[in-house]
Amino acid sequence: VEGSGAAGAVPLLMKLFDGSSASLSRKILSRGSRNLRVAAGNTLVKIGTPAVEALTVALHNPNKDVRFNAARALGEIRDVRAVDPLLDLLRDQNRTVRLASARALGFIRDARAVEPLCHALGDRARMVRNYVAWALGEIGDERAVPYLQKAYKHALMEGDLSGQFAINAALEDIDSAKYRKYRE
Repeated sequence: VEGSGAAGAVPLLMKLFDGSSASLSRKILSRGSRNLRVAAGNTLVKIGTPAVEALTVALHNPNKDVRFNAARALGEIRDVRAVDPLLDLLRDQNRTVRLASARALGFIRDARAVEPLCHALGDRARMVRNYVAWALGEIGDERAVPYLQKAYKHALMEGDLSGQFAINAALEDIDSAKYRKYRE
């Protein structure tokens, strides 16, 4: 391998595709074993912002593992260009992809995600709802409070302790963010 670390991975990746993001996502993120795809996603995270275009293309891949790994990587890169494509994934048919999208949006912390995340608090999958609540807490926008309060009541009625915990933590994070804003 030429060089070492992420810098050394760039020339190697360049040899594997013809220069287009679509080709990169097709050849790197959708082939081989699950472990190889995860490793490829980790390499793209190390490359950082130059990989965002390829990863956003990968969000449309028919393979759920590719979409999951691309969303995960985009969250770790934390580039706001990924927000709109990640918002689309909140409606994905696969719950792990929706979860990865919510997690990524929480890492990016862009206020454009607040309203769609508030609507995703009604997701049919409990773990997705918990990550959505976490993401709203990370963003720290007060517009989420009434939605979180409603979701808390729903979790309470269903006896969903993990949901209650996630929502309570999100509300505390939003409260902390509000006070942090006034201290700055």
